[in-house]
Parts: sequence; C-alpha cells; structure tokens
Amino acid sequence: MRRIAKWVGIAVLGLLLVASIGVGGAVLVAKRAMARVHQVPDEPLAIGSKPEVIEEGRRLLAARGCAECHGADLGGGVVLDDPALGSLYAPNITLGRGSVVEGFRDADWVRAIRHGVKRDGRPIVIMPANEYYFLSDRDLSAIIAFAKTAAPVDRELPPHRIKPLLYVLTALEVFPLLAANSIDHAAPREAVSEPEATKEYGRYLAKVQCQGCHGEGLGGGPPPGAPASLPVPANLTPDEATGIGKWTEADFVRALREGRRPDGRELDPFMPWKNFRNLDETELHALWAYVRSVPAKPFGSR
Repeated sequence: MRRIAKWVGIAVLGLLLVASIGVGGAVLVAKRAMARVHQVPDEPLAIGSKPEVIEEGRRLLAARGCAECHGADLGGGVVLDDPALGSLYAPNITLGRGSVVEGFRDADWVRAIRHGVKRDGRPIVIMPANEYYFLSDRDLSAIIAFAKTAAPVDRELPPHRIKPLLYVLTALEVFPLLAANSIDHAAPREAVSEPEATKEYGRYLAKVQCQGCHGEGLGGGPPPGAPASLPVPANLTPDEATGIGKWTEADFVRALREGRRPDGRELDPFMPWKNFRNLDETELHALWAYVRSVPAKPFGSR
C-alpha cells in the first residue's frame, strides 16, 4: 500500500531516534495509543442491496484504494514487511475463515471505515480512516453493500508483528499506524453533491484521493517527515512552470487511465494510477475541473 510504502524510508531516521529516545518509554506510549478507546456512536446509513448498487460498490472499492490493501478478493494480505519496522496485515473482510467482520452490523462497517475504530472502540491498526472519514454516504453505502456480499475467502492472517522502531515512530506520530487517534470523530462532514462533472464534486474526490499525498493545496512536494529517497508527489495545480498548467484534459485523463505523462513517459509506480483508472467519466471530468480551479502554486507548496 503506497500510503505505507512512502514511510518505510523513515526507518533510517527512526534508527537515529531510537538511539536518542528511551525505547521502553516510547513502546509504552505507543501501546497506550493502541489501547485508546473512542466513543463513536452508531451512524445511521442505509445500505442498498440492488445489483447496480453492489456493482457500483465493486468499482468504488477499487477506485478509492480499498483493494490495494485488502486485495481484489477482500481476503486481506501483507501491507508492510520491513526488517526494521515489522509486519502489518490488512484483515480478511469477507465471511470466510479468518474473517474480522463476522457479526458486523451496518453501523460497525461505518465505524470501521469512516472512523478506523473497532467495535470495542479501539483504533484499527493501519486503517487510513483520516481519508475515508470524508467519504460520502453514497460512496460508503455502495462500498459496504459490495463488501457484505463478497464471496467468502478462507484466509487466516497472522497477528501484526511490530518492532520497537515502529513503536517509537508511532509514539512520535511519525508513522500513520493509528489514524483513528488523529480524527475528530465529531467533526461535521461537508455535504457532497450527487456525482456530476463539476469542480465542487471534484473537490470532494481530491479530498478523499489526492490530498493525502499532494497536500491540501495540491502543490506537491515531500510530505512532512518523508526521507529524500522516496518519490516526491507532483504539483497538481495549474502552475505552468512546475505544475500541470500546460496539460490538457486529455493529458490528465491519460495519466490516470494509462499511467503516462503527456510526453509518453511513465508515471512513477508510487503514483496509484491503477486505482484511478477505475474512476468513471464523470469523476474524471470533475477532478479535472477542480484541479484547474485551484490557485496556481509553486512546486512544494503542498
């Protein structure tokens, strides 16, 4: 998962931090953070069951990046396997052997995806709920509808193996292990319009899918704390010198559908264009309308 891969390089910095920080204290802080209990009340959300809703959920699950961690079959798998940090796994969210969603009510699905919180209130490890918190009711409902009907997969995954360095990075809030602890669970969400090719709808898509890497203003540049060795998110603003100001809409669509720049060069594999190729025509037009509407900024302004 690219949200995790972009932080693996921090391990070198972390090794230096371990040398200067009491490891035992950091581990204790991290474990307390993992045991923190959030009071998230049930959120009413109507989950559809019509075939067209379930099929839309299948598309959205791929487009919004869920399958990147849980797999196309939703049976889960390895998210991170690093000798310095440990091993992390996305769980099996089907009803097969090894499932973590057996007995889930609709409200439990909402709490897990939108808030990154388990049924007992503790944070889910490595769930990027800070981005999914803003999912519209329409999108979230369809995703849940598909997930609930997915074919059972028998896959029992081992428990997370967290090494001291990862505990230290978590305690310092450098590694995004516990997104639930950084969310204001009572914060209001903006109303999202029905899907249409407008910059307003594109703004919603950018918040859910682009700002996590490119920054709130889409100016790109190294994410805070990321090492220089990692690929740097590009400037998506209309700045002609350092952004995509000279791109056409066709160039933009090609980049997201085929992973190629206007000059034919391939995008860095770090850019999850294979998720974005699942966007439909309306979403692509809306996203283009939004990125063309933001103020032009120099590269690195995030």
